[in-house]
Amino acid sequence: MKEFEELVAAAHRFRFDKLSEIEVSINESITAIEATYSKQELSEEQNTTLCEEQAELWIKHQEVIELVNQQMAEKHAVNIEINELHNLKKQEEEEIVMEKNAIEELKIIMAHEATEFREKKDTLDAQIADLQRKLEAKRRENSAKKDEYLELASDLKDLQEKIEDYTKSNMALRDELAELLKQIRKQINEFEEKKARKEELLKKKADLQTRLTTKEGGFDEEREELLRQLKDIEEKLEVARQCYEKLKKENDLLSTQLQAFLDEEERSCGERDRLAEEFEHLSNMLTEKLDHLAKRLVETKTIEDELDRLQEILDVSQNTYTRELSHLEDTLKKENDRREMLQDQLANITAQYQKMIADHNELLETSKQKSDAYKKRLSELTAQNEQLKKEIKASEEILKALLDKLHKKEAQYKKRDASLLAEIKKLEEEYNATKILLQEKEEELKVNLPLSQELKIELEETTTSYNNQNELCAELLEEERMLKKSIDRSLKEISKLNRQKTNAKNELKKNRELAFDQLQRFGHSLKFLERDNYEVNRKLYVLNAENARLRAGIAFLKEDVSTIEYEAKVYQSERQQIHKDRKALYDLFIKKWIRDEHLQKMFLKHQHDVMNLLEEHIRRSTKINNKADYVHDGLQLNYEEMDSLLKSKSTQSCDKE
Repeated sequence: MKEFEELVAAAHRFRFDKLSEIEVSINESITAIEATYSKQELSEEQNTTLCEEQAELWIKHQEVIELVNQQMAEKHAVNIEINELHNLKKQEEEEIVMEKNAIEELKIIMAHEATEFREKKDTLDAQIADLQRKLEAKRRENSAKKDEYLELASDLKDLQEKIEDYTKSNMALRDELAELLKQIRKQINEFEEKKARKEELLKKKADLQTRLTTKEGGFDEEREELLRQLKDIEEKLEVARQCYEKLKKENDLLSTQLQAFLDEEERSCGERDRLAEEFEHLSNMLTEKLDHLAKRLVETKTIEDELDRLQEILDVSQNTYTRELSHLEDTLKKENDRREMLQDQLANITAQYQKMIADHNELLETSKQKSDAYKKRLSELTAQNEQLKKEIKASEEILKALLDKLHKKEAQYKKRDASLLAEIKKLEEEYNATKILLQEKEEELKVNLPLSQELKIELEETTTSYNNQNELCAELLEEERMLKKSIDRSLKEISKLNRQKTNAKNELKKNRELAFDQLQRFGHSLKFLERDNYEVNRKLYVLNAENARLRAGIAFLKEDVSTIEYEAKVYQSERQQIHKDRKALYDLFIKKWIRDEHLQKMFLKHQHDVMNLLEEHIRRSTKINNKADYVHDGLQLNYEEMDSLLKSKSTQSCDKE
């Protein structure tokens, strides 16, 4: 910013110096005119004195001296013009060298910017590749989890089928147990009946023994029969005891089997609860992953849009750089043509100078020869002196009219200078406004140092164009001085030749037309300068907008990377918390499952509903995954097309460079 202000201040100083030089040259021309008037008066006084003393000789001698002075002045003026042309040539050569250096610097800056842009492009490509790798890894994880979910779903179906088989087998076993219990109860009742019969038989046996004791002698046969019956009863009792033991063992076996079935059922219920919890957790995880994948797809789409916008910005910047390079090459060609033209003018002026020197030498020789003839014509010139005085008075009146016109021209030039100063003040006000805007955007310009260098180069170009305009103004002033010289010459020639009045007037008209044309060109050049300033401001605005867009895109990418990292951390913490909660819920659920059997039926219904929902969710997830694969394939194709476009653009820019 300081360098920019210093350049503007230097341009202002240069402009004021040029204006001061123009004013000095105008003052010098005025003093030269006054000096010519004073010389004219002196010549008239000398003429009168010479007419009184030695009219003829002194007049001719004075005329010869005046001619010699004129030729010497012309020679001196030609020398000054030649020196000025040499200086202009040197300045133009220096300006051409400076412009070539500026073009080389601009090419270096453009190459540096191209390398920076390629580096940025490589970093963005690397980031895009990392994001694509992450997306592919996420897709693989999702596909693996999807396979796991499908395997778990198939396992759940198998477990449900096993649970249904277990429930059916449990129901059958319960029915069998109920029948066995009925049979056991029947056998127990029969055993009790048999036991009651045995007691009755024992009682009868005791009665019979008592009777036997009483009737031992008479009832031996009955005793044998009774003993036989007792043996049969004892055998039946042993058979019943054996059946009872068998039934008891079978009962114990069935009770152990029932206990094992109950334990297996509890374990299967716990496994079912655990699988249901894992299924719910996995379904939640799947929804989260799908949401995350949708976000990532949106982010990739935004990144692709940003890449398209960056590609458009790169194309626009390359077009502007090529246009600026072509403009600089055109200006360099114009400057070379102008230098050649000035060299041709210098050669013509040197030829004229040599011709003037030869004419001067011839004139000196002829003046010596004619001095004798002039002495003879002195008498004739005395008579013509009075007529010449009258003609001098008329020429003085014409000179006054010409001086009035010259003063009017000076007033017009002053007005034009005032208008130019007012326009320059307006430009300064616009510059101050732009300076305030630039101070507000100073932080953005710190990033855009290459742009400031380009602007510096453009400002140097504007300063060179401004210098060219000042040189045109100096040329106009020099032409004005030449006009004044021609007026002086015409005044001196009026004293000698009346015929050259018309020629002098024609020359004045031509010179005025040339001056008017040059002033018109100067006005057109000022308009072009204003248009160039407007284009520079517009380019500044566009470059600032592009810089802001690039910074916003970089910040957006950084925010995306930070959000991805934060989501990964949150995902890990949530996963650990879910594992802890799952264990706690699993323990609580097992406890509640043991307490309440009604929950089994509710859980079976809920599990059936969950399975239906899971199947629907799996269908939706498959559709979403198919859509995601389709979108990913489209994005991959777009990325490959963009990569190929960027490579082609980079190769074209390298070929142009």
